[in-house]
Amino acid sequence: MTNLVTLDNLPKHVPPETVEAMTASWRDLPSTPLANKIERDMLMTQCAALKTPATHSWIAGRVATMLAQYFTGNVPEQMVEAIADDWNQELKGLPAWAVSMAVRWWMGAGNKHRHRKPLPGDIAERAHFEMWRVRHAERAVANFDKYGSELPPYMR
Repeated sequence: MTNLVTLDNLPKHVPPETVEAMTASWRDLPSTPLANKIERDMLMTQCAALKTPATHSWIAGRVATMLAQYFTGNVPEQMVEAIADDWNQELKGLPAWAVSMAVRWWMGAGNKHRHRKPLPGDIAERAHFEMWRVRHAERAVANFDKYGSELPPYMR
């Protein structure tokens, strides 16, 4: 691949550790209403930042780094580019932090299939799961927009 992004020239994005720290309290959002419009607007701004999609070149570089940890024989460059395109099609629109967290999970001790080389859908499925943080925040904003700072009793 001629335009491969390496670790040295990866574009800046929100690192997974920053996302985890930034969203640590978001688990409580479904049951804790936002206090005011300032909180609501701040949460929407954070969501927008967290939803910024990874670039095509970033995805190609991250996937190449991950797949390099699994055995592969000599693969012609055209095939490597086609494989990268498959990954980009599956992961396009996802933020870099969610893809990074998905890759870390796939290769981590918590995944009983970590010894297998992942397919694009494996990483995409987990990256979509990692987006729970954004879904919780967007639901809290929608609840604030509908009910204000006081949730109805059945939502508490």
